[in-house]
Amino acid sequence: MKKSANDCQEIDTETVKENIRPFMNNEALTVVDLKELLGFDSTQAIYKWRSGRGIPSIDSLFKMSSVFDIPMEDFIKKDGIKVNRSVWIIQRNRVH
Repeated sequence: MKKSANDCQEIDTETVKENIRPFMNNEALTVVDLKELLGFDSTQAIYKWRSGRGIPSIDSLFKMSSVFDIPMEDFIKKDGIKVNRSVWIIQRNRVH
């Protein structure tokens, strides 16, 4: 069966807004810190993402994926990983 436009997922600004703060908080990064890590000249784009008024470009998602060591999808999908990454790694290693 052929998919329609209604079957395709879209990037939701509210989802980005809900996901980016916990990732920044878990790494103790300020907006200025993230701006510098992403190589931005200003903090404007980051504030837009955090307020739900915009979404990151694919380049920005790729860079943030590296900064936070998580898949790009976790920024844009609902229920992205919202736990402290180091705790998650420790717990995962105990299971194996």
